[in-house]
Amino acid sequence: LSSLRNYLVWTLAAKMGSIPYVPECSWVQLYVNGEYRGLYMVSEHVEAANDRVEVDDSVNSPDKGYLIEVDFRGNGENDPYFYVNGYGAASNNNDREFVIKSDCTESDIAFIKDYIQKCHDAMVSGDRARIDALIDIPSLIDMYIIEELSKDVDVGAASCFLQKNAGGKLYFTAPWDFDFGFGTYGYAVTTGELLSSGNRGCTWFSALVEEEWFRKEVYDRMIREMEANNG
Repeated sequence: LSSLRNYLVWTLAAKMGSIPYVPECSWVQLYVNGEYRGLYMVSEHVEAANDRVEVDDSVNSPDKGYLIEVDFRGNGENDPYFYVNGYGAASNNNDREFVIKSDCTESDIAFIKDYIQKCHDAMVSGDRARIDALIDIPSLIDMYIIEELSKDVDVGAASCFLQKNAGGKLYFTAPWDFDFGFGTYGYAVTTGELLSSGNRGCTWFSALVEEEWFRKEVYDRMIREMEANNG
């Protein structure tokens, strides 16, 4: 069931077309010494590399490519990380690590931290023009839809990947690890509220869903997707 959840999300994300990188996967029947050990799914790992998350981190400037993962366990890793003022669980802001998964220097860390802070401030402001100057809105909207449809309890807390292109905008990318989605945790299935607005939810999605323009674009996007699939 765990593999099926991830496969479903990746298939949807790939068809939506706005997310820069979606992991590819294959089903395998595993035999060890002639003994059948079950059905497994083999998938690509999320990393900064050719044919994966393609960010140019070799540019001789801080405004280069970055792969970042939002992960509340990031302070236990060897990769550099930083915090964003105002981002975190509703009960304890500033508690989520932003882990840099691509090559960087100290000056690079300062640059991308400042850029993500500006992105955060723009999203919580709800100002569409301000957001559009920094962030790819189609990938933002599609990732929001994916997270809500899957009822992913980890939304905005872990396995949340961001891609900053060299000299370009921030994209939401690489949907990953939906083991805690689709009702695995009972409180994630609700008819009374959006998952993103919960205590564990994503600060950005929780703010954006209050904006009329964002709700309209999410609605229009879902209608377009349904029409395309039914056409």
